[in-house]
Amino acid sequence: MMQVMKCEIILLIVIMAMPACTNRRNSKTEGDAITIQLNFDERAIMNASKFVDSISVVLLDDNNDACIGTVSKVDLADSSLIITDLSTMSVFIYHLNGKLKAKIKAHGRGPGEYVALYTTWINGDNKTIGIYDDEQRKILLYSFNGQFIKEYKSPGYIHGFALCGDHGYYYRGMDGFPNDNMQPSNIHLIMTSPDSIKLALQRDFFFENSESMPYQKFVRCNDKILLRTPQEQHIYEISGLNIQLKYRVVLAPNPLWRDENYLKIKTLKDCKDMVNQSIGKIKNLEYMAGNRFLFFSYSKGRTIDVSDLAFSIYDMHTNQVIESGVCCNNKDGFYMKPPVYFNDTLWISSFHQYEIREDKQSEIEKKYHVDFSQSINPILVIRKINLPTQQLQTD
Repeated sequence: MMQVMKCEIILLIVIMAMPACTNRRNSKTEGDAITIQLNFDERAIMNASKFVDSISVVLLDDNNDACIGTVSKVDLADSSLIITDLSTMSVFIYHLNGKLKAKIKAHGRGPGEYVALYTTWINGDNKTIGIYDDEQRKILLYSFNGQFIKEYKSPGYIHGFALCGDHGYYYRGMDGFPNDNMQPSNIHLIMTSPDSIKLALQRDFFFENSESMPYQKFVRCNDKILLRTPQEQHIYEISGLNIQLKYRVVLAPNPLWRDENYLKIKTLKDCKDMVNQSIGKIKNLEYMAGNRFLFFSYSKGRTIDVSDLAFSIYDMHTNQVIESGVCCNNKDGFYMKPPVYFNDTLWISSFHQYEIREDKQSEIEKKYHVDFSQSINPILVIRKINLPTQQLQTD
């Protein structure tokens, strides 16, 4: 397997050195893509009480120096909670009851060690945890017990990667790496299998400001991989070495600005109210996926410095947004933060203990059977959800 991977990397180096005119084509399926409209209506409230069935709280163990700075990402696999903490550059594997199972904190430059943990990927097919070290430009694989398995060189300047079976996908989000003719050489997606490599998503332009480009990531959905690309807000579906444009994500026009509603402005207060509800560009779009539902959190750029956050849940079977709102109400003692993990039946959020009011801590301890004195680590609020579904009508 290592010989195959070495061949892939050698081939990759050769291809990256080629002029940008090679394999220059976009997806041919753009006309078949589905447009997802996210309606940013400041008056809409997502009522989570309608679809939250139950809630449990897990206090993460801090034994064996397992001190978590930030819950950057949560994965659920093989009856384990896998926590990525970018602040300490560590990965923690917990049992579902919050007891520590293993941890990965191998800082260094030797085999099985990394300098800068940039992102992680959980490959449930072979039960491995992948870590991308963007300092040494390599990917390290560990078992769910935290044992080092192997490492290999990765493509440079990647912003995300995904592993599915024997296939690897590497997304180069940065533009502005010219070829010998000083033209953009923007190979965005590198797809590999044990015996081949394929390039896709080439672009002939530079981004206006690559430094502020948001982090792009892959998600797994129905045994396939989804990738969202920047600025254009496209979601591609990847299977094997094949890729097709699946969704376009757009922010729908604000209904308050339709049908010459601006004519209703009579006073300064009317004007300020309309300005506060003016439509802006999608910013900071994040998404997660189950097998049926997509979750979006996004903000509308009202000004350069001010943005408003909203949530939407999209049903991929019926192709419609089923829940949406600028905030989310739920009567369980915790406000609905954007999830660190989402699928068709779970919404998991993380809270540091200092985010919980002191007068509420004892109430939460009794209600959810946790003891905050046992750990300084964050808690996970796990909501079991039952989203409304409609059957597709057939002739």
